[in-house]
Amino acid sequence: AEAAKAEKAKADAAALAAAEAKAKADAEKAAAAAAALKAAEDKAKAAESSAKDAEENLKELDALRADLEMFNSRVIALTASEASLKAEVEEANKKGADLEKVQKELEAAKKAVEASKKEEAALKKKLEAIEKTTSTADQEKGAKLASLETEIEKLRAELEAANEATKKQVANAVEAAKKAKSETDKLKAEADKA
Repeated sequence: AEAAKAEKAKADAAALAAAEAKAKADAEKAAAAAAALKAAEDKAKAAESSAKDAEENLKELDALRADLEMFNSRVIALTASEASLKAEVEEANKKGADLEKVQKELEAAKKAVEASKKEEAALKKKLEAIEKTTSTADQEKGAKLASLETEIEKLRAELEAANEATKKQVANAVEAAKKAKSETDKLKAEADKA
């Protein structure tokens, strides 16, 4: 019986040792898996960071391209401006040659304007004199017209008075004729009675 117990204890000890060994192996496997997972996470983080960096780099590259285009446009514009300015300078130089001629023409024009002004002043004086004469003539015409109107009014009044007198004379003559006829009729009637 003691021998059987001893064998069982030995078997139990061996089983425990085997279980411990298995647990240790499992623990090592778990540690290895954890390490692999961490490595994978680190790799993923690195890849993500790299992708972000690549995106930032692309954005920066786009910005640089835009800047380059802007500078190219400025250079083109400045080149055009320079060409335009050169043309203007050449034109100004050509005009400079004609400037003296233009100044002489301007002086001549000024003199012509002064002469025109003098002529205008003389014409104004003539016009004023004519206006004065016309005004005097108008005043005389006005006075004559007023005198004629007064005379016409006087004649009208006389004519109306004459008309009134004639009307009265006619009325009196008619009245007298009526009276004479009435008397004649009366006398005739009396004669008929007799």
